[in-house]
Amino acid sequence: MKKQNIYLGIDIGATKTIFLVVKFGAGKFKILEMSRCFTPRKEADILKMAEENFKGLAEKYEIAGIGIGFAGPVDFKRGAAVAGPNLKTGKIEFKKYLSKKLQIPVTVDNDAKCFVLAENIFGAAKGYKNIIGITIGTGIGGGIIIDGKIYRGATGSAGEFGHTNISKDNEWEAIASGSGLVNIYQKISGSPRFAGGEAGKKLDSFIIIELAKEKNKNALKSVEKVAENLGIEIANIVEIFNPEIIVLGGGLSEVGLIVGKAKEYAKKKVFLPSLAKTPIIVSKLGQPAVALGAAYLARNINKKTGLA
Repeated sequence: MKKQNIYLGIDIGATKTIFLVVKFGAGKFKILEMSRCFTPRKEADILKMAEENFKGLAEKYEIAGIGIGFAGPVDFKRGAAVAGPNLKTGKIEFKKYLSKKLQIPVTVDNDAKCFVLAENIFGAAKGYKNIIGITIGTGIGGGIIIDGKIYRGATGSAGEFGHTNISKDNEWEAIASGSGLVNIYQKISGSPRFAGGEAGKKLDSFIIIELAKEKNKNALKSVEKVAENLGIEIANIVEIFNPEIIVLGGGLSEVGLIVGKAKEYAKKKVFLPSLAKTPIIVSKLGQPAVALGAAYLARNINKKTGLA
């Protein structure tokens, strides 16, 4: 295998991290290995996790570069995370630390930007030039492609849809993500504790979704509200960007109870009939999408293709 074709993509989410070793060919890719672990809570431990996993994989593969997709704002030029759910000091210097320790090129971008890039090159948005990617998991992220290129904005933070204000009291993320579903369920049910026969089990979005499937009234109301909130903001995004297509990713994007209703709300809320026809589809790549996009971005930077 040629070293320049093999890259390590790392998807560092709020709760889990995915490592993906991928070989790129002409317009295609092959996943050589994929693994998962919980994301550490401390910055130093996140760096150590990335370092140790690379060293283990480098014993089996000749890796030409590392691409990291991080759940939070990123300084793309510096290769550092500058904010996020696991940051206490305000930054993680991925590129500075890992490139020195491992003697290998390191590229870092926001996870949703990596997601939309992967879907554009290999997935559901292949062939389109104006695309919005929305990741819906513990939080909400966004990636924007305009005229075939990732749009980062003046300071690199374009696409932070989760932190837009959908009302005077709430950011979108607080009422339309996995954590938002938990918050809404707790308010509707009047109890922060799970009382469905597993008293010791921590409440999370997927427990609520299972309850909704079992026709639990509070869970159904919660899911309906999250779907409505999701649909309203998707409509706002369609109005602002007028994309050719919107691609949804992340754990909650696979939940038909939520996505189906969200699409209905979005189509009802847009102003022009032509905008209501904007396709809103779910990721074709699934869980590997962010790591794949990060690896592909690293490949482009390494080869200086200009597609980053």
